[in-house]
Amino acid sequence: MNFNNLLAQIFKDKRNQTIYYRPTNKTAYLVPQAEERKVNAFHHRMLLSIAVGAAFYSFFANQLIGAIAISVVLYLAFTYWFFKKILPRLTTFPNYNLEANLPAQPDKDPRRILLVGIAYMVLSVLLIVSLFIYDNTNTERALYIVFALFGLGLGFHNLSTYLLFKRKK
Repeated sequence: MNFNNLLAQIFKDKRNQTIYYRPTNKTAYLVPQAEERKVNAFHHRMLLSIAVGAAFYSFFANQLIGAIAISVVLYLAFTYWFFKKILPRLTTFPNYNLEANLPAQPDKDPRRILLVGIAYMVLSVLLIVSLFIYDNTNTERALYIVFALFGLGLGFHNLSTYLLFKRKK
């Protein structure tokens, strides 16, 4: 299974243009250089929402429901803004063939992509192992598990990207 076909992603195509690709509807958006930072920030909207909720929880430790509510509301607001305000302004390519437009070589050394993926997976496993070593509250356990699953997802995504470029050689 190729995880690249499941997740929206930003990449440079074979023409060295920045593309935001949505696999759910096989649509690609051409991202101008001036908009790259904004699109990348909104692409990582879930991580940004979780970080803001975690920061809120670190200041108000007895407000777990409030932190979760802030994260969810921010995620929904970022998603609305991204899909209704930012993406419609970009040039759209419907029925985009992702594999035909990937560059012959990735921006980075494919071995680096593999090593980063393995590092994500190892750190995620170590995070889970630490649950059995240290005494944690239920909230900490839940957060460790969420971050470990997120890290495993990133690791599998990097591994899938590495295998995709290796197969293209």
